[in-house]
Amino acid sequence: MDFTPLHTHSHFSIRDAISKIPDLVTQAKLFKIPGIALTDHGTLSGSMQFYKECIKQGIKPILGAELYIAPKSRLDKDSANKYHHITVIAMNNKGWSNLCTLVSESFKRESLYYKPRTDRELLRRYNEGLIVLSGCLASSLSAAILEDHKIDFTDEDGNKIQSTKIECAECTLDEPCEKHKKESYLDIIRWYKSIFGDRYYLEIQNHRLASEDIVREVLLNTAEKEGIKVVATGDTHFVKAEDKKAHDLMLAIRNKKSIKDPTFSGYNGDGYYLPDRNYLLDRFSDCKFAITNTMEIYERVNISFNFGDFRIPSIVQNIREEDNIFKKMVWEGMEKRFSSGTVPKIYIDRLAEEVKTITQMTYPSYFMMVADFISKAKEKGIPIGPGRGSAAGSLVSYALGITNIDSVKYGLSFSRFLNKGRCAIPQIDFEEYPFEKWKDEQKK
Repeated sequence: MDFTPLHTHSHFSIRDAISKIPDLVTQAKLFKIPGIALTDHGTLSGSMQFYKECIKQGIKPILGAELYIAPKSRLDKDSANKYHHITVIAMNNKGWSNLCTLVSESFKRESLYYKPRTDRELLRRYNEGLIVLSGCLASSLSAAILEDHKIDFTDEDGNKIQSTKIECAECTLDEPCEKHKKESYLDIIRWYKSIFGDRYYLEIQNHRLASEDIVREVLLNTAEKEGIKVVATGDTHFVKAEDKKAHDLMLAIRNKKSIKDPTFSGYNGDGYYLPDRNYLLDRFSDCKFAITNTMEIYERVNISFNFGDFRIPSIVQNIREEDNIFKKMVWEGMEKRFSSGTVPKIYIDRLAEEVKTITQMTYPSYFMMVADFISKAKEKGIPIGPGRGSAAGSLVSYALGITNIDSVKYGLSFSRFLNKGRCAIPQIDFEEYPFEKWKDEQKK
């Protein structure tokens, strides 16, 4: 029976997992697993290393993340209800792009609250090309099910999830107030299905926990009624069973306790290592179809990258006009450098040659982007240096206001900065006064 591990953490899940990516992929290869997912907590930091390692070892890489999702809006800061977990997988390159956006948005200041968080608004907006699994015990779906059964548990982040009712003068025995009203697990399932359709799967796990048994039973009973498929996963945090001691040691350090402290315990239950077929058949013997369904996701995922291809984003609406817009900006900028408005021939010839090289190497957008943020910094009064490094030899940079050094006047070479024989993308270094420090000084 083939299967694909779809819930796997590496050491990029900081202070939570210890699996090194090469070891993880090597173990999957040993188990003759055709594909494996990487779903680190709130980050895609290990994705490229993981992708390359999988390709190297002949295994299909499945890129994802276990995102932190705010209970309502990521803009809300409620210390009693910080976040839940949800497993998100990129199905194709568009999905990968959207997953990158979700993770980037989660790290913005307004989204950060204990963890980098996303929310349903963003999931709805960037759902294309994504597959969503309902998540582990720390998911909103599991929490809703356990709330119905009045079960308390501690999630893998060490948060105590309690089902006790909150005392509130506005709540009645039968009807909680608007603030304390909770979604039923069916409401949650139906919302995700309405957005993701057949790209939404109910995720079940078995780490010998009573709370997981309840969630698993409810989801298996609900799946057929709601027309949603179920997938079996193991919450992998280390590679082999014998790595548990090392993982416990890491958790003890995280929790600032001695591993010998009687109050310390590792994860509840067992089996947080990379599963093989026997592991799954033993733990999901009554629902083998959930193991088989992992291969459906394996088949649906198709992501490929060309690492030798530089892709600089364009900042113009019509990309076909990019070169013409760039040339116009350069020549207009050069004219402004001369009070007479007349550009000497030596400058015209030098500028024409630089523009030709830059457009042939497809870098106009790079220069326009740098010119844009340098201009914005100057508008805000943030001090910017005159230019440094080999970029000071570019007359185009001088014309666009990136540097303030006349490379013709000082006899600086453009080819040292950029030439057709150079494969690497150009790098323009500049001195920028730290914005936050500058803001603080303005207040004094």
